[in-house]
Amino acid sequence: MRYLYCTLFLFIFLCPTFGQDATKLSASDVSEIRAEARKVIETHLSELLNSIASSELGQQGQQLLIYDSFMSSKSQIFSSNAIIEDDISPEYTTSGKGYAELKVKTYLENLGLYYSKSAEYSIKISEVNVTEVKQGKDSPYVQVHFRSHFTNTHRNKPTLKYSPVLRTAEMNAEKVDNQWKVLIAGIRYYKAAAPQAVAAAAEAKPMPAKPAPTKPTTTTKVAAEQTVATPTKPAEKTQETKPQAVAVKTQTPPPTKPEPTPAETKPVATNAPPPTQTTRIAENKPEPAVEKKDVALTALETKAAKYQRQGILIKSGAGLAVVGAAATYFVVNSAYTDYKAGVDKSNAELQSWWDAKDANGRTNGQNFGTIDSYKAQPKSVVAFGSPGIYFVGAGIVAAGVLWAVGSGSSRKAKELRRQLEQKKLSLSPQAGWSQRYAGVSIRYKF
Repeated sequence: MRYLYCTLFLFIFLCPTFGQDATKLSASDVSEIRAEARKVIETHLSELLNSIASSELGQQGQQLLIYDSFMSSKSQIFSSNAIIEDDISPEYTTSGKGYAELKVKTYLENLGLYYSKSAEYSIKISEVNVTEVKQGKDSPYVQVHFRSHFTNTHRNKPTLKYSPVLRTAEMNAEKVDNQWKVLIAGIRYYKAAAPQAVAAAAEAKPMPAKPAPTKPTTTTKVAAEQTVATPTKPAEKTQETKPQAVAVKTQTPPPTKPEPTPAETKPVATNAPPPTQTTRIAENKPEPAVEKKDVALTALETKAAKYQRQGILIKSGAGLAVVGAAATYFVVNSAYTDYKAGVDKSNAELQSWWDAKDANGRTNGQNFGTIDSYKAQPKSVVAFGSPGIYFVGAGIVAAGVLWAVGSGSSRKAKELRRQLEQKKLSLSPQAGWSQRYAGVSIRYKF
């Protein structure tokens, strides 16, 4: 069993070291993540929103900014599936009701379409507060609270003014090339934690009355006295039943012939007085001795059963490891397929916009060089699925080791069973001093 325990120990306790970097954060890591999160909100998000709202930026430049903000690039600040609670309509900032949850691409496009543009920065971000970094299931995350104020007007509602609102950005951190990269996973209206409700006082339950001590009844007392006063009759001595011990009673009546017994012995001549009558008490016959099992056979049977159990348990562990590895790979591969499909879709949308022509018959991407520098490059399945993908490899390796150890135990059990059968055959009794050799019965006669 020690092989099984050692292997399971390695699989359970050492495999998580593949994801050690993702679960343990040093003080410098926490400080770097918080500083990067503050920089993303105070600088990058502010510049992006004000650039989209700038009257000096054309339609083509605006589209490039939007795509670069959530696709894999140096300017990326949003995750590809980020969700933002809409604050572009002024009534949403005053009432805090009726808003919709928009994808980042839709939100930024609506900002450029409905918000009045100007040459100066008109979107103010202030009072940035970064919370403590926490470890999530897949990566560290942090919340950033800030105040947002749109100072221009809505194109369709010029009479309504925007109110300053508190917002919360949910941000995930990922270490890339030994540097922390923090992306916005979502922006929502700030909601203060609801005060805890005061627990109602529990209804007092009456304490059960303590039962008064009861005096023993007369009957009980009498019975107790009788028990004490009544002397116990000494137990009669049981008659010993030793096989060779015979109790003899001597009597004086006239001599009679003694009754025959199963094992008669010849009387020994003595100078005793006239023969007396003897009464034999029936003696207990000794029970036939139980045939003892051969110690070597018992040891072989125990050892074979032990190895057989070990083989079954270890192979079962190998099967569980394979199932776990297969399930992990299925989850990682499914997520990677969705991720790659999203990247391909974004690249296709960029390509469609790039090839579209303006009123002068020129393509949108004519002035921006090659499109390949703007397309997002999907990660490999290993980089995307880390650290979960390492558990797949660890599960397969552990399954192979467990299966090899279990097969060795099964082979050992089979060999012990074969030895056991041979020993039983050699020890089996043969009538008439006969022995078996190569299937021929040989009888010795003298």
